[in-house]
Amino acid sequence: RGRLAIACNDMKYFPNDSIFILKDVPVIWFEENQIFADSVAVFLKNKSLNELLAVRNAFLLSRADSIAKSYNQIMGDTIILYFSGNELDSVISIDKATAFYYLIDSLGINSGYKSAGDIIKITVENKKVGSVKVLYGIESLYYPGKMLTGRQNEYNHPRFKIFEHKPKREDYYKIKK
Repeated sequence: RGRLAIACNDMKYFPNDSIFILKDVPVIWFEENQIFADSVAVFLKNKSLNELLAVRNAFLLSRADSIAKSYNQIMGDTIILYFSGNELDSVISIDKATAFYYLIDSLGINSGYKSAGDIIKITVENKKVGSVKVLYGIESLYYPGKMLTGRQNEYNHPRFKIFEHKPKREDYYKIKK
């Protein structure tokens, strides 16, 4: 629907609560973001995306910029995406939270950070990472841009995976002859 695409093997919809429950390899794409987990709940409010709850082995990636192979990544036991006006507003990763994100300027990759903690909260401004807050049990590593450029794949999280089979609306309406 619009900028949102979903693929999974088991989906249930609860119309009275406006909730979709996705299981068995659920993957959700929202613009340049991709999230997957063992199960995902999608909450609607007034027929608009309101919240997305990814539970167990949750992983979110988002293209950092137009630079190839550069993806901001966050993983944790649970990841919650909050939306406002159908736009991604913030992301919270809870339990075993780890994030890797790039700072990019007009010259390319300026630097990268890998942060871990019990909770990581990322705010989104103009479809880009606005702020990152790491709470409790904080560990953080800084990587200068020269160290990352051309070697971005080496810094991906172990769960990093790009699902290429993003469904398209027209695929559901093809008539087989």
